Amino acid sequence: MDNIHLTRSPSSSPPPPPLILPLELFPLVLSHLQSPAHLRSASLVSRAFNRFANEILYQHCWVKPWEKGAEAKLPLLFDTLGRVPELSKLVRKLEIRSYPPPINLPPSLASTTLLTLLSLPNITSLSWTRDRSLSTALLSVISSCMPNLVELELNAHSGGVFEPEGLLKIEGLKRLGLIMPDRGVVGLLGRWFEILKEKGGGLERLSIIAQVSSSSFLLLEPGKGFSDYLTQSVSVFALNAQSSPLVTDELLIEAAPSLSNLTHLSLTSLTKVSTASVLLLLVTASLPSENPRSSYYPRGITHLSLEHLPRVSLSELQVASPSLSAPSFTYLSLTYPTPSSEPSDELLISNILAPHEKTLQTLHLSTPIPKFPSTHFILPSFGLPNLTLLSLPSPIFLKLDLDLPSLLPNLKWLFLPVQGHLWSRLLEVVGSGSWEQGLRTVHVVSPHAGAEGRGAWEPGMAELGEMAKKGKGLKQVGFRTRCYDVHRFEEIDTDYWSKNVGKTKERVELVRFDTELGGRVPDVFSLGRFLG
Repeated sequence: MDNIHLTRSPSSSPPPPPLILPLELFPLVLSHLQSPAHLRSASLVSRAFNRFANEILYQHCWVKPWEKGAEAKLPLLFDTLGRVPELSKLVRKLEIRSYPPPINLPPSLASTTLLTLLSLPNITSLSWTRDRSLSTALLSVISSCMPNLVELELNAHSGGVFEPEGLLKIEGLKRLGLIMPDRGVVGLLGRWFEILKEKGGGLERLSIIAQVSSSSFLLLEPGKGFSDYLTQSVSVFALNAQSSPLVTDELLIEAAPSLSNLTHLSLTSLTKVSTASVLLLLVTASLPSENPRSSYYPRGITHLSLEHLPRVSLSELQVASPSLSAPSFTYLSLTYPTPSSEPSDELLISNILAPHEKTLQTLHLSTPIPKFPSTHFILPSFGLPNLTLLSLPSPIFLKLDLDLPSLLPNLKWLFLPVQGHLWSRLLEVVGSGSWEQGLRTVHVVSPHAGAEGRGAWEPGMAELGEMAKKGKGLKQVGFRTRCYDVHRFEEIDTDYWSKNVGKTKERVELVRFDTELGGRVPDVFSLGRFLG
């Protein structure tokens, strides 16, 4: 057979020159890709794309129990980081929420984990939250091989699996979150806070969540999604949650001088913490700094979360604390009423919010009482012009004859329980012209059990779709544990009998929330997590 030679015709045009992008544009181009899968594809385009895509991919690495294939992802991630130093040096944040306890830990994974943590010199943030999954060896590596670590979220239930004294060697933290601290960890918190103050200037963010029985922390079966995980975890947590008596007033009062630089404080389910210690922390953080370099910056706690603290009286705090009467809060999360509160004071919440009407951006109110009168959550008539997130335990604000968009002009996230007879009112509010482009998320949370009896009304896909159409700027809608991203499409109306035939129309599609798009979780389930 004769060889066939292909030659270019003289009239044919030359191939286009290769596309050359300035290096400054690569991060801008890649910033539009949210999915790790899309970023991995982009990393195969060229060496330049590979460099910049990997910087985004490995800056924040995570393993979470609701992800598909979480059990398989964990050893693969650690193996890759342990073998490829060019990638491990890119990691700034590592979030491990699914890790086997020592009794179920394969030896190969144990050694791989140690090698990986030894090779993360630039990491600044670490979350390790599975109960009884931390070991003394891991804690030793964290304290000795992560010099840039400033943020640590830790399951502090040592339970004989790690030595709490190892925490004292972690000296440079600015942000600390402790889950289930047991007696061994609580006993050295005072000393640890002192060391952090002396070595690194002291904590700026502190979150303590009370002890929970170990059966509350379940490893999700492979293949289940986020909603399954959340439903399972919330129901079990509700049955097994235990308020902790270990963290006391005496501990916080003694530690207050070491916590003078706090800007974020979150305390949850601490039965031995009263108004006195919370007040002292608020006052101490608002005092002038001893460091002259810090005197130019405003001081005080700006993010405050007090959840299920039965001995804390909000009315006493409101009267006594300068922080609660000074315009400083941007984030406020409160459980009301508590046994120390006066339920008859219907204006307490309004009185607390009044000084912060210009600064408050997030307001989250919850109630431990199933049939607590909704009138106690009256929205302040003065408005909150900078509020972007509102979460209420009651639909009372839908019943008010107020121009809500003018009171809350910048609201972006709205979470509240809604009964069927108020659904049309919610649609009216969501579709308001002032909120058309600003309101991003509306999530209808479940009313308290017994609020409407069994078989209570709940919105279906048709109702959620109608809400998405009403709110032109909505990106996410949901009910209870069901979350949907809102996708919008422009289409040509081909209905011959329609008066708009030939014109473009909008089609709205609700897509079940996909955790594979990134490390984020639905907005409604991120409430109260301001540590990061």
